[in-house]
Amino acid sequence: KRFEVTDPAKLTWFEWFYGLACFLERNIVYPAVFMSALTIGFGPIVRKFGPSFGAAIVAICGLKMMRSGYSRNSQQFVLVSFTVLLFEYDYSCRSPTHGQFCSESFPVDYFFISIFLLKFHELVLKVKFALVYIAPWRS
Repeated sequence: KRFEVTDPAKLTWFEWFYGLACFLERNIVYPAVFMSALTIGFGPIVRKFGPSFGAAIVAICGLKMMRSGYSRNSQQFVLVSFTVLLFEYDYSCRSPTHGQFCSESFPVDYFFISIFLLKFHELVLKVKFALVYIAPWRS
């Protein structure tokens, strides 16, 4: 009886604060960032692809961003920061004659980077599995 738990577990203040911060991040910060990115990126996409196809692209990218914001909340910071760093600084590739960027806009860039990074993460997990369970040193 000396080492048995007698009282229910209680949350400490930092656990409660962490839960609140995760809730605010998932329900306020990421939707606000994604809606702002969709609002800013809507004009260039519609001008380039036309009203109907541009609206379809924005709708698909917006659904992907909002869905991943709720379902893969822990990976959003990596995806958003990698997208911004890659397309704002690495692949900005301004043409001296046209002044155009290699990227479309943030929603389209995020769409492709999220697919690429998540598939790459799955590949890394599969390679780790193969190295652990199909150990070459067992032969």
